Amino acid sequence: MSAAAPLISVLIPTFKPNPAFLREAIDSVLAQTEPDFELLLFDDSPSDPVVREVVESYTDPRIRFIDDGVNRGISGARNRLLEEARGEFVAIMDHDDVSFPERFRKQVDYLRTHPEVGVVGCLMERSNDSKLFRYPEMNGDIRLAFMYDCAVPHTGTMLRRSLLTKYGVKYDPAYSPAEDFALFSSLLPHTCFYNIPEPLVRYRLYSENTSKTQRQRMWRSAALARAKAQTADPLARRQYRAVATQVTRVKLFGCLTILGIVTDLHITRVKLFNLIPILTIKRKRRIRGIY
Repeated sequence: MSAAAPLISVLIPTFKPNPAFLREAIDSVLAQTEPDFELLLFDDSPSDPVVREVVESYTDPRIRFIDDGVNRGISGARNRLLEEARGEFVAIMDHDDVSFPERFRKQVDYLRTHPEVGVVGCLMERSNDSKLFRYPEMNGDIRLAFMYDCAVPHTGTMLRRSLLTKYGVKYDPAYSPAEDFALFSSLLPHTCFYNIPEPLVRYRLYSENTSKTQRQRMWRSAALARAKAQTADPLARRQYRAVATQVTRVKLFGCLTILGIVTDLHITRVKLFNLIPILTIKRKRRIRGIY
């Protein structure tokens, strides 16, 4: 007779992790106030003995170690973990981040009391200075934010596993390393989103983060995922376009337009007499901010 399925499957893919960071991540899961979970770790760097050595130093029966002896890449590793997951809910974590003790309980409580919500995130605290990554809280604002950026923190997200199964949603390697943005975009037509407005995860910010080491590839992949989100939610796309663009005209004597200035979230264009381009200002701006 097989053991009863756990409430939560915690999924941590690993690739050549710092052993101290990995231990801290595992310890933060084992310290959760919600104890009904399985912790699945996939070793995507099988030639490196570090992950196995760290995991085998624990005796907690809730830990399951998966080593296929192959490197699948980040999307393949995440999908492999999803294949093994048995929980009603799936909690996402990266191998170098930390979940605060109340994270799982608060996310499960919210999902249980809000059946229309299938994805719940939170705020994140930066490891180096304790400042916060802030995200929109309510579904409407989150959907609008998805038209430009990933509006839930992947490493701090909990999902209903049934959603992924019902709609055949999984991580797509074509979008890596923005595979999380693409996965959430695929869920936009099928469920509501929510971010608990308090920090429940400590995000480790350091020079080896994927977002730093693969910056150019990340931007290209995020652009593809953004297009996917805009296709998946045409209403939010129309709302985004309506609020994202501002037009300013500088007139002489109240009638002759000297300058036409069009500003959106990405770029400012200035035209002489509203016809001749004279200045373009590109800027990096994200929906989520650090405060």
